[in-house]
Amino acid sequence: KVFMLIVAIGLFAISANSQNKLALYGGLNASWLNYGTKEYQTNIPGFVIIEENNSLWKIGGDYGLRTQIKLSDKVLLHTGAGLSNRGFDDVITIGNEVNDLRISLRYVDIPLMLHGYFNEEGQGKTLTSIGMGLQLSFLSGSDVKIRPDGGEWSPINHTEAFRKSDVSLVGSVTIQPQRFYIELMGGLGFLS
Repeated sequence: KVFMLIVAIGLFAISANSQNKLALYGGLNASWLNYGTKEYQTNIPGFVIIEENNSLWKIGGDYGLRTQIKLSDKVLLHTGAGLSNRGFDDVITIGNEVNDLRISLRYVDIPLMLHGYFNEEGQGKTLTSIGMGLQLSFLSGSDVKIRPDGGEWSPINHTEAFRKSDVSLVGSVTIQPQRFYIELMGGLGFLS
């Protein structure tokens, strides 16, 4: 429903003003999970090893539909709906066996950003903008897979309570030549 609403707003915006755009997008993302310190038990009673600043990451994909609506001479509203694959990879030990662990999380993302642009759009001109705003993300699915060292990935049942939604502060730099755009976007989740 949200996706269809954004498509309708984008189509209305395009018909109302030629400077508004509706675009399909696709790309890669890198997601990080930073979970601070973690204690590892040892065979010595009462002694643990503390590893600080644990950070796990994973490369995933993004694709969807974006629209931008001109609000004033120098400000655009940038919104849309898309799907992103996030998660992390880790290494765990079960008994004496070392295993790779892969957590895959699939989200529906809805960015709500304001972009300020630097030059007037016109024949043969490239639009450059910087944006800031919020992104709402809703978990649509998750997978947990494990693989023994050098083995095949196999799914495992999981009961992890992954958070169903997240709100992120996002920022981006966008360069829009004639019929396509290049965007570098980053965000920091508040809830997940």
